[in-house]
Amino acid sequence: MTNTYPQKLSPGFPRLLRLAQDFVNTRSIRRRRVRSDPNAGPVGIARSVVSVLVAVLCIIPPVSIASSTEVLKAQSYAGQLLTPLEFSSALVLWTKESNWNPKAKNGSHYGICQGRSNYLKDKSYKIQVRWCIKYARSRYGSITKALEFWKVNRWH
Repeated sequence: MTNTYPQKLSPGFPRLLRLAQDFVNTRSIRRRRVRSDPNAGPVGIARSVVSVLVAVLCIIPPVSIASSTEVLKAQSYAGQLLTPLEFSSALVLWTKESNWNPKAKNGSHYGICQGRSNYLKDKSYKIQVRWCIKYARSRYGSITKALEFWKVNRWH
């Protein structure tokens, strides 16, 4: 059997052969990585999106959240000033408005009942509860009527 291949290779052939082998090896390695890569496919895309959202949420300044003791103090104080019927209405209404958070802010609305008054911005829960009661009684006649209005209009 005779060898039909040329015995002498051109000077650039070994280099070209190495490049071709590297290319084939690199492509097969890449192919294997994609198949075993946990970030490939729809699951990987979902993981990436979740990672970005978590990173963004870590950068956004936290919203002030009232402590449970602060909420209980505000509710207890309101319970002392209101009748049981009014208190149950205030409980529903102000939970929807601010979750009883005296530091709550929504645009130009502040406090427990989200009153549109800068006065409420830095006031204590006691002052806010008194202001909210006075506002509901002067505008609607009672907190119960304010809740009825809210149920129909989704604002009060």
